[in-house]
Amino acid sequence: MMSPVSALPPTERTHRRRTRKKEGIVYLGIELPTAKVDRLVEFGYLRRAERNNLKQIRNALYWFLDHKLGTPGRTRY
Repeated sequence: MMSPVSALPPTERTHRRRTRKKEGIVYLGIELPTAKVDRLVEFGYLRRAERNNLKQIRNALYWFLDHKLGTPGRTRY
């Protein structure tokens, strides 16, 4: 499967990549099955009404990972 072409200019993509590297952040573009989104709802990390909102799904996934992996204090979502 091919990645979608970014709408950002190359210089901005490079800047973001370098910033993430400096902050110790690994960027992952992932495909999340709807069954996993449903599990985020079941576990209380995502409201059912927001299950089609990509930003809220991302936030719920970060919350879940922070809770399960013990990385509190994250300020960027």
